Amino acid sequence: MRKNYKLLNDYQNDLKAYDPKAKMTIMDLRKMAEYASIFDNETEKKLKKEITERANQTQG
Repeated sequence: MRKNYKLLNDYQNDLKAYDPKAKMTIMDLRKMAEYASIFDNETEKKLKKEITERANQTQG
């Protein structure tokens, strides 16, 4: 799980380096949150907050 989390985290960092306005898909964020829930509760909370905020933006 940590390897998968690291891959997604590295991808997120590379994406931000390429385009600071770019965002990962909500599906990727959900996977990261799932992996983070095992070993990093603070990161999980931040990711879930971002997922909720982005989901609310697309609905309204």
